Amino acid sequence: MSEPQPATPAAADWEAFYANYRKPGYVPGYELTSKLGGGQFGIVFRARKQSIGKDYAIKFLQVDDGEVRRAIVAELEQLKYFAQIDHPNLVSIEDRGEVDGIPYLVMSFAGTETLRDRIFGDGKAPTGEERDQLVQFFLQACRGVAALHDRSLVHFDLKPANVFLKGNVARVGDYGLSKLVTHSRGSLSMGRGTPYYMAPELLQRRGDARSDVYSLGVMLFEILCGRLPFTGDSEWEVLKKHEEAPLEVPAHVGHTERAVLQRCMAKDPAARFQSVAEVLAAFGAPTGAGAAAWSEVRHGADDAGFAAGPSPGSAAPPPPPDDDDPYAGFRRASREAWENARKIAKDASQNARKIAKRAHREAREAWREVAEGKARKTRRRVAAWQRMRSIHRARRERERAERRLHTRRGLRTAAVFLATTFVLAVGLFLFWSVAAPQRQVTYVGMPDAPRDVFSAASVAGTESPAQPIPIPNDPAARVLSTVSVPEDLVAEVSRGEPEWLGKLQIDVAAARDELHARLARIEELQQQAAMLREVSVPRFRVQYGLPPTEQVEMRRQLDQLLDAKKWQPQVAAELRQFAPEVLALAANELAVTPPDGSGNERAARLRRFLEQITGYRGLRPEGENRLGTAQLAKVNAELGNLWMWYLNEVAPSKQVWDASQRVR
Repeated sequence: MSEPQPATPAAADWEAFYANYRKPGYVPGYELTSKLGGGQFGIVFRARKQSIGKDYAIKFLQVDDGEVRRAIVAELEQLKYFAQIDHPNLVSIEDRGEVDGIPYLVMSFAGTETLRDRIFGDGKAPTGEERDQLVQFFLQACRGVAALHDRSLVHFDLKPANVFLKGNVARVGDYGLSKLVTHSRGSLSMGRGTPYYMAPELLQRRGDARSDVYSLGVMLFEILCGRLPFTGDSEWEVLKKHEEAPLEVPAHVGHTERAVLQRCMAKDPAARFQSVAEVLAAFGAPTGAGAAAWSEVRHGADDAGFAAGPSPGSAAPPPPPDDDDPYAGFRRASREAWENARKIAKDASQNARKIAKRAHREAREAWREVAEGKARKTRRRVAAWQRMRSIHRARRERERAERRLHTRRGLRTAAVFLATTFVLAVGLFLFWSVAAPQRQVTYVGMPDAPRDVFSAASVAGTESPAQPIPIPNDPAARVLSTVSVPEDLVAEVSRGEPEWLGKLQIDVAAARDELHARLARIEELQQQAAMLREVSVPRFRVQYGLPPTEQVEMRRQLDQLLDAKKWQPQVAAELRQFAPEVLALAANELAVTPPDGSGNERAARLRRFLEQITGYRGLRPEGENRLGTAQLAKVNAELGNLWMWYLNEVAPSKQVWDASQRVR
């Protein structure tokens, strides 16, 4: 069987209200004298109780939506919890009722002035006594809110307009419809608030006492700076700034106030002060209700009327009876002072322990960060030392390999020299014994081609006759020899005499087109390699035909060019005499660029040298600045292999190199 639903409250008759509210006794026992103001959920009147002539404030709740009105009426059942609170910094709730279907609350009269009236609001920060007075009002409001929190009550609508001032005493009001927080209720039944002071978590309908701490922080910011921390063209824009925008505290705010603001207005509730008592402790202010009341009465008695004596026309209070203890007041005051002092000492001890724990935790975290920073610095130094060691080791291995190569080539050259000497001796002997045929130079080409087609002058566009370009046919004269060719490149890689060289004696333009077509295929693979794609290229072996002394000199000058701090154009120009052997050496070194990127700077100089000597700019790494160290090393290695292919097409020997220079 389902539970019975609460009865729908009677509809509010506002026409009858405005017609009769001026009549004495319209609200039983009260006479409405003047209107104090209005808000989101009702209007407030000043009323005089007819029986004793004391002023009160009556708030009539104005809600048109039936569901919301039913929820408010149900929430009014919780007023008995609020009515139990008696604190000097809270507007007490005295009674409730209903007239013409309009629910109302009877509250103590806390004055017509609010904290909103005292704040400048024009961006001008208060100074001197005005600032001290506003901060004192703020601390009194904090004590009132702390009294609410001590009874598991949350305000949810704290703002300067809800802090009423009477003399030098501030009282927090308009908390009768706040959420009652207990351990058995976890939802926000009546979440509301003013966007300029609302905590970020209230957008997700989640809130607790720390939401009031955030609103108090906004009030303190407005007091100290004369303006709100976040503003906007709409309520939604203001709420989003509370949720996302960082807090910017002006420079004139003191260190203590700045620290309190940053803690109170933290976006994460866990990073804020966890209670209003911590806010008061941060200012070094007492939290007890008795101490607060005595301090406020003592400092504000003149303005509040506590020491001015009876008002004109009123009877003086009767003298105490003769049999009363004349020291009873002193004893009561001493007991209250002792209780307040003990509570203050207890709060101070608890705050000191919390501060000590927080300082210890922060010091430990700082020490851990320092230790981790030293460990990271040590690891970086070790890694740099290891990289430097690997570079030196690789360089020593390369130098040893080059010395072994030079030694083997020297021995080979000596053996060739001895064999050649022997053969020449035998040949001379045979020459003098029999008539030897005359040596002839062989040219490959069409026999009927005009001879001036092969001259350098005709290639350059002039008409002067010259000697034909000799076409070498001796494999021993080649600098590069093919090791392996991928299956898809068999038809595009010259494995002997380049095809364009065979066309050179027939048609120079056709030879140039053939050469450019092959270079275009190389550039196509270069673009794929620059995009870090896997490419397959042919492999070649370098065989140097230079004498050992020239090889050593070529190696020395190339190392000088690559290891110098600055680029040396004259050294690069001197190395041109060793072409194409020095080009093959540079391309071979570029192809073995270390994969860790340690040789990228050397690779850049090798590419520059190859481009300067050959005049060819088609093998440059695209997007070099966007590539990582390892990616650039991979691209350099592929460019080295492509440069070897390029030299196989234009410079497999000295004669072909000279011919390609004329054709290109």
